[in-house]
Amino acid sequence: MLKKIKREKRGEAERKEAQKSAQDVTYETEKKENLQQTETAQKEKEEKLKTRWRFADLFAFFALLLAAILIAVGPFVRFFLAENGTGQRVYGILITVAQYIMLAAVALPAWYFVRKKSGFWTILLIIIIVVYIVGTIIGLI
Repeated sequence: MLKKIKREKRGEAERKEAQKSAQDVTYETEKKENLQQTETAQKEKEEKLKTRWRFADLFAFFALLLAAILIAVGPFVRFFLAENGTGQRVYGILITVAQYIMLAAVALPAWYFVRKKSGFWTILLIIIIVVYIVGTIIGLI
């Protein structure tokens, strides 16, 4: 009878060890799966960021392109159309367009910076943009 009780206790202890071992294996397996899912999600996020383009990138590219064209071609436009004042006006319009594209290229990232901050920063950004626009309009006059 004593042997039977010892055998039952030993069997119970072995079952508990087996159960604990199975739980450890399950925990380790879940841990590995979670780590793999996290790594996969991180890689997907990085790939998405690499392939994604933003409007700010587009505006910055076109602002740079237009500025390069204005620097290279602008003096010729003014020279050839200088007789009736049209050249100066066309050149001014092209510069204004370049300035507004540059504003868009800079204002969008500035907005992404400001939107998570307090209201003061948002108001300051709006004031800066208004001053910029007013300055370009006054520059045309």
